[in-house]
Amino acid sequence: MRKLVKATSLLTLVNVSEMATRFVRTKCIALFLGVAGSGLFAQLAIFFELTRAWCSLGTRRAVIRQIGENRKEGAGNERYREVIQTSFSLELVSACVIASLATVFSKTISQKLFADPAYYPYVIAFSWILPFASLVTLFGTILKANMEYKLYTAYTMGAHLVIILAVPFAIYRFGYWGAASAQWFFFAVPLAAYVILHFRKPFLFFSRRVNFGMLKELVVDGTNVLYQTTVGNVIKLFLTSLVIMRLGLDSMGIYQVVLTFTTVYLTIPIQAISGYTMPVIAAAADNREINKAVNDSLRFLCYVLMPVIAGLILWPAFFIEVFYSREFFAAVPILRLQLLGTVFDIANHALGSSVAAKGKYRALYVIGTVHSVFYFGLSWLFFLRWELPGLAFGFAIANILVTAMLFYLNRKYFSFTLSRENFGLFLSLGLWLGLAFFVAMSHDGFIVKAAVTALGIPWAYFNLTPRERDFLFTRARALVSGRRSGGDSA
Repeated sequence: MRKLVKATSLLTLVNVSEMATRFVRTKCIALFLGVAGSGLFAQLAIFFELTRAWCSLGTRRAVIRQIGENRKEGAGNERYREVIQTSFSLELVSACVIASLATVFSKTISQKLFADPAYYPYVIAFSWILPFASLVTLFGTILKANMEYKLYTAYTMGAHLVIILAVPFAIYRFGYWGAASAQWFFFAVPLAAYVILHFRKPFLFFSRRVNFGMLKELVVDGTNVLYQTTVGNVIKLFLTSLVIMRLGLDSMGIYQVVLTFTTVYLTIPIQAISGYTMPVIAAAADNREINKAVNDSLRFLCYVLMPVIAGLILWPAFFIEVFYSREFFAAVPILRLQLLGTVFDIANHALGSSVAAKGKYRALYVIGTVHSVFYFGLSWLFFLRWELPGLAFGFAIANILVTAMLFYLNRKYFSFTLSRENFGLFLSLGLWLGLAFFVAMSHDGFIVKAAVTALGIPWAYFNLTPRERDFLFTRARALVSGRRSGGDSA
């Protein structure tokens, strides 16, 4: 796990800065626009993610895999250049076509999203953010696939700082349109930073000629991702539209708190680790290397995210007040229930990385279909019976099922087994989270909750291997001594 920690330490800084930009944007929308405004922009964001997936036709994993396989030769490899040239053309053209179509049908889309055509100007605005979003994501993907972590981190964090300074003023001064511009800032500013980086150290290749052979290969590789992403976002959009039609924008504002914590904030480290894990697995020579990468990913995500989940289970009102306001406290019981499914969703990202990186697309189609059927059917059924808590319950059951299927596929294709260290880690984790759920549901006292939270310290310490402890302590000492020497020199 040491290589993974080193590789992702810089990406973690990007995660923190990205989380800060999302926090500032979300907090400002909650404070200045209220629950209904939060619900409106949450629904627009889900629509945006659905259309954004079609801009790349699901090819980003294929781009990571292709660059990972040809990275050592770099620009001297014709295939390497063709991947970048073709993906750039695909993203730009697709984004502009989709934005144009969304503009033409904006009133119809607004009616479907909000049961009201009056919001169509915001549909148009979000649609024309797509070209910026597509290109900035592609450029970031290329940098991470090439393992240019230092440059990627420096330029991305600089862009995020600009966004953090601009967003509060924009939303405070211009209200709803300021919130729409904040979405544009989130992609346009990093895009400008990557363009500046390209002029200083070229990493992009352009061509007027489209390589249709490479285009076909990327699209075929990406069909599975596109299928899963499209179905998942369509289901999510249908369910959130159902919430708006039956319960109103205020209830959507409450539900988006749950969605943001569990599918946005908690997945940021997953995005970082995929930039390391996917190329490593794609280049793996045997099952031993694949198993090590998957076990390391599971272990890393467990240490990074599970303490956060335990904190959210025990102290949800505190986090909601920090990230939103007291107006959103109705989300507390729904968030706790959805976190159960999030635990398994995190495992699914690690287990699914090996299946995707090695091109087992038929199996992924099956899993994606089964997950979609259960998620949609159970969530709809439970929503009609229990409203918002029913959506969280359906999410949890569907993710538990997918975890079981992915574990089976890893066993079948790669003879995967949990390492002994991970087996003990997950067993103790289950006990800790189970206790956290029990205490959260049955006790309101500060001391009891604080004691259960503090159990995370011995949980982490005793599950770390001696080498991992030495490595982390060495890095911590180096960081502290570096700061001291810096202070002395000053």
